[in-house]
Amino acid sequence: MTLANPYEVKKKPEEATLAFQKAIELDPSNVDYYYSLTFVLRDQERYAELVEVDKEIIKLQPEDADAYFYLGADLQSWGKIDEAIEAHQAAIKLDPDHKQAHGILGVALLNQGRDEEALSAFLNFVRIKPRDGMGWNNVGTALYSLGRKDEAIINYYRAYTLNPNFYFTVRNLGKTLYERNRYAEAILILQKAVKMNPECDESWFNLGSSLGKMGRKGEGKVALMNAIKLRVEDPAEIARMEELCKSIV
Repeated sequence: MTLANPYEVKKKPEEATLAFQKAIELDPSNVDYYYSLTFVLRDQERYAELVEVDKEIIKLQPEDADAYFYLGADLQSWGKIDEAIEAHQAAIKLDPDHKQAHGILGVALLNQGRDEEALSAFLNFVRIKPRDGMGWNNVGTALYSLGRKDEAIINYYRAYTLNPNFYFTVRNLGKTLYERNRYAEAILILQKAVKMNPECDESWFNLGSSLGKMGRKGEGKVALMNAIKLRVEDPAEIARMEELCKSIV
């Protein structure tokens, strides 16, 4: 529960911070005041102070999995990944079915290159929330990082079925299909990806290459040229793409 009014906090965040700090000073056992202060500090990205308040909440509620989850999330936003992982694991120890903790733990582990552990965390997330498309996308991403691309495709397709408008799933699925030489499928997905985000040069490149492989050379050249235009600051990449364009024209 929080006592902070989001509208008022955004208007006068420094005044709100001082007000909640004063409230805590007057009643240091009231956990609601601490939660309200975290809301204000988080909105200002004052992570050093925020984390200390999170720790005070844990002192007041040491058996509350959410308290550890918020500490972990704030540490993660602050870039303290190792400490964040420990906090998420503490939350899960208190509540093994805390889906948010499993999900954000997986992201932290993946960023640390701990791909097997990340996969386990994401699988726990989808075990708890099996119809979450983003969760299955994350499973696919962990599998991709492990080099298990065919399994990644299965899970990206599962994510796509649940949420066909989640851009990262569309992009990831198209990219992996292309890398596995499944060009006909890749074209259908990548065409959607470039509509959703026409600034992604990688999707244009993968689309152009897939079209070329399927004998659709004119369309392939157009897609590849779009990729080149988005990579104008990388002369070596431009030269490589221009050569590829010539080979499919």
